[in-house]
Amino acid sequence: MQEPTDCTETGSTYKLDGESPSGVLAEAGPLKLALRTDTAPDGSRHSVVGLYPTDLPSTGKTCDVRFGVDIGDRTLMLTQWNDPMGFKNQGEINSYLGSVEYAQAKAVAKSLVIQDPG
Repeated sequence: MQEPTDCTETGSTYKLDGESPSGVLAEAGPLKLALRTDTAPDGSRHSVVGLYPTDLPSTGKTCDVRFGVDIGDRTLMLTQWNDPMGFKNQGEINSYLGSVEYAQAKAVAKSLVIQDPG
């Protein structure tokens, strides 16, 4: 995994919901699927579905999220599978996590295998 850059950003946080195992194994270990919601200091929020290291805590500073995943000699961006979504509250997030769309994302993540072509 790429190490985060100097995390001096203040106030911007993330929260992972709907964490689910994936079939992807990066050099630093396995990845999990999750819906990540970033909250800016002004309170604005956006959410994306993606793959994250299994050891990434469920909450933290946004600047601590590793976006690049090393697989072989490639660094892949797996942390954003969709365009950002704007949920109004946790109830809407929970509804999305129970949706067919998120169930399909979990099925894809579980069966996904990424191999180094080299």
